Amino acid sequence: MIHKKDLTFSDSCVIIDKTNGSDDMEPVGEIIRRAMKQKGVTVNELARRVGKAQNTISMALKKSNMSYETFASYMEALGYKIVYTDSEDEVLRDEKHREAPPTKIVIDRVQYDSRTAEPIICAEQTDGLYAELYRKTSREYFIVYFEKGRRGTINPVSEDAARSFLYKYKSSDDIDLLLD
Repeated sequence: MIHKKDLTFSDSCVIIDKTNGSDDMEPVGEIIRRAMKQKGVTVNELARRVGKAQNTISMALKKSNMSYETFASYMEALGYKIVYTDSEDEVLRDEKHREAPPTKIVIDRVQYDSRTAEPIICAEQTDGLYAELYRKTSREYFIVYFEKGRRGTINPVSEDAARSFLYKYKSSDDIDLLLD
């Protein structure tokens, strides 16, 4: 559970401050329901966004706890990102923050899953359309194409294509560091 006083919503952020020691607990299902209400999203719409059955979402929202990955995927599908702060409101930076919604597919008996791969870079392609490059293993890469709050699609790419993607969106100094 998360303390109510530890959790605040901004337009696109959930801010968690784990340092204040509050005793007022709020079940995570209630946190998600509050976020859904604030964004005007129904259970059916959330289910569609995360690729789960409506009944699965309804049951999850009744629970007082759930995995961090599930919580984060629901909040991200609602248009939030999760930010941690300390007692001085110093934000804990996450250099490898995943932007793409959780996306998984099997292609030619090979599984590609954005939740288990390493995110490398996310770039806006056009207004509201994004592409995020992931590394599955040292030589396997894929890109998740997505629109914020919607399901993504996966495209496996070669190491050369991954390098080209980085050349287009990162400085040349960063490319060798990211793909080594």
